[in-house]
This record gives sequence, structure tokens and C-alpha cells, in this order.
Amino acid sequence: KKSIPHIGTRNPSPEGTKAGMYLGEAFARTGFNIVSGLALGCDTAAHRGSLAAGNGATTAFLAHGLDSIYPEENTGLAEAVLERGGLLMSEYPAGSYVDRYKLIARDRLQAGLADATLVIQSGVAGGTMHAVRATLKAGKPLYAVSYKGYIDPEKVGGNTRLIQSGDAVPVKAGDICAVIARLSGTPVRPSGPPPSVEPEEPTLFDLG
Repeated sequence: KKSIPHIGTRNPSPEGTKAGMYLGEAFARTGFNIVSGLALGCDTAAHRGSLAAGNGATTAFLAHGLDSIYPEENTGLAEAVLERGGLLMSEYPAGSYVDRYKLIARDRLQAGLADATLVIQSGVAGGTMHAVRATLKAGKPLYAVSYKGYIDPEKVGGNTRLIQSGDAVPVKAGDICAVIARLSGTPVRPSGPPPSVEPEEPTLFDLG
């Protein structure tokens, strides 16, 4: 099964949350394993989008032991991931608590499991950039959502810089099927109905 981390800020704009849900579901419907970190914000949106696909698989990398869940607010989400056949993974023994360094270190694991990485929404200096650098260092494809209209640069500055530098391929609503086909190596044959979080018209992800 192909894997694609969906990563981003813990404090996305409403557009970022919608994009995370939509893309998590869209990729999961075509057989991708959605990888993220169970954090609030973009991670949560991507995991929930995958679960909404019905047949979607999702993997959460934890920055602590498997005997606890951080953040506590996502305990129910973690249980849903397991109930639906997904995975909670960690390189730390039981009893290990989350800290800044573990959060940074687990980003390399997400990139390591990836066939490509997708940035949902990130500021220029966000923690998301640790996973971005690991993806680029590994020579794997990097994608970043391109949004329509004005969104606070503190929310999308990372996306903008990665796209403008050429480090990331922009993803707009109309590009999704092509990106999935490119990464999977086969024509897109999604199962079931289209994602339940529909992009707005004109498309939610396009820049103005």
C-alpha cells in the first residue's frame, strides 16, 4: 500500500481544516495509507478524512510510548484509527512522555514511510518543516496545497515559500486525480462516492 504523510500546523485556518479532510479522504479512497502525527489541526483533519473514506487506512506516529495518547483530546480518534484497522506507531518504550525533541524526531519516521509528502498548511517556521526537510533529503516528492484568495501568511507562508522555491509541487483542487495517478502509477479508480467535504466553487485550493 502506498503511503503519504499529510502534515501541517496545529492551528490551521478553516480552509486548511477543509483541505486536510478533503485530501485525506480523497487519497484514502484510492488506496493510500494516510500518515500523520495525531496532533490537533491538520493531522487530525487528515486522519478523520481517511476514516471518512470507509475503507481508508491511516497510520499515526506518536512522539511518546504507546501506553498514552497525546494530545488527550485525540484519545477517541486514536481508538477509531485502531478500530478501523489503522496503526499507532512509536519508537519509544511505554512510559515515555512527549517532548519537543521527540516531536521533531518522529517527523523523520513519517518521511521515511512516505512515497511522497503533502503539506496541508504551514507557516514558514512551523514544525512541519522538519518533515519537509526529511522528505527532501530522502529525495522523495513533496507537494503543498495551493489556496485560493487571501489567507493569513502566518498560516500559509510555508506553503507559499515551498511552491515558489520549486521544492514543492503545488496541489490545487483540479490536480488531485493527476497527483494520485502519478504517485500510484495507475489510473485513479476511487471506491465509493466522492469525498464528503466538497471544495467550494471556484475551487477551494486555488490561489487567486
